Amino acid sequence: MNLKAMEDPFVGVNELEEQAISLYPNPASELINVAINDDFTYEIYDQNGKQLLNGVNQNKIDISSLSKGSYIFKARTKNKEYSSQFVIE
Repeated sequence: MNLKAMEDPFVGVNELEEQAISLYPNPASELINVAINDDFTYEIYDQNGKQLLNGVNQNKIDISSLSKGSYIFKARTKNKEYSSQFVIE
């Protein structure tokens, strides 16, 4: 899955552009893989906006503690912010 990035979202730039980051597999069950060419932090949220997991520079994220359902994955690099939805089956 390719994610979309926003150029510095805190200054009101609304254009999205495709970047070199991917999140897979989707749907997932125990692990999700993050491929990104930069240092990053991440958060995983449930559909109610509650943060469930977070970390730094983890390319394999253990999601086995999460229930089946839809989640929001957010990653931040020095210059970009990425957001995508993924499913646990």
